[in-house]
Amino acid sequence: MESTPSSSIRWLREQLIEARRTKDLALLEQVEEGLHSLGECRYRCCLLDYERCETAYYVRLLGYEQGRVRAEIEYPINPGLSPVQLLPLSHLADYHEARSWDDVRRIYAGIAPFIHQKVVPLERDARPRPAAEEQPRYAESELVSVDVIWWRSRLGWFAAGGVVLAGIFLFLILKVGN
Repeated sequence: MESTPSSSIRWLREQLIEARRTKDLALLEQVEEGLHSLGECRYRCCLLDYERCETAYYVRLLGYEQGRVRAEIEYPINPGLSPVQLLPLSHLADYHEARSWDDVRRIYAGIAPFIHQKVVPLERDARPRPAAEEQPRYAESELVSVDVIWWRSRLGWFAAGGVVLAGIFLFLILKVGN
């Protein structure tokens, strides 16, 4: 979905700030409707980390519920987190408006009086990972049998001993021959 002023996170965030300043419930309802429609379109945007002044995750909006935006984390993949999160609109931004550290600082400056935390605490994945998903600690190609290691180290010693014995034998033959 291509963003227009009324269908962008930036516009909705600005409307939310205005609704809180003026205590305008009708404007707040428009923000909720906008978030519902962005969820229906599965709109993509960023989750911001105001503490580090950077994009924390790229998310896809799924809807609006319980006063939060329901979003699916798309990138980076973090197996420890629940893939679907409930996020505040205040910490979301359109791709084009969060390109640099300064952009994120500008967004934070406008929203700071209305937020309680600079970083959104994300919900951990409560599902236990199946054993099939567990990554082996070592790749099979890295695993080597102890017997093979013992044989290789002994083979070197046997070869060295054979060379020394052959040298002594050759030396004795040459001594006796003179």
